[in-house]
Amino acid sequence: MPLKPTIRKKVDEKIDEIIDKQIDKMVDKTLKELDEKDSNLPKSKNLDSNEQNETKKSNNDFEQNKLVFALSYLVFFLPYICAKNSPDKNFYANQGLVLLLTSIVFGVAIGLLSLASSVLGWILSIIIYVLVIAELVYGVVKTIQGQEKTLLPIIGKITIIK
Repeated sequence: MPLKPTIRKKVDEKIDEIIDKQIDKMVDKTLKELDEKDSNLPKSKNLDSNEQNETKKSNNDFEQNKLVFALSYLVFFLPYICAKNSPDKNFYANQGLVLLLTSIVFGVAIGLLSLASSVLGWILSIIIYVLVIAELVYGVVKTIQGQEKTLLPIIGKITIIK
């Protein structure tokens, strides 16, 4: 049997009131937990004005050149053309060059392997090129997301350009 509209309205209001109270309790609890976590974190050292300016310059430089750095995974020398004055240009150019050289070295090795066994070469080429593309996508995405100087997995520690 349906409720009368006035009773239904009162029930709805009571339900809304209970839900609001529960939400307030949950928000208060979460804020309290966050405050406790913040108090347990070590206090950061105070930077002098020169260090603060350098940090701001570095962040500003990265933000201005983020697209160039992301594209450097495809065209490794792009930072030398478009971000000449950036202190990060060598890092991103190196990552792009290492990715390119890895692709070339494995391409040649798989080509030689294909001479011996075409099926094995075909299977390995798919695996290697999927990994190379995954490395490329990883580098581009991390750079676009604003994560400065993120090393590529597996091959990122190789340094050719210093």
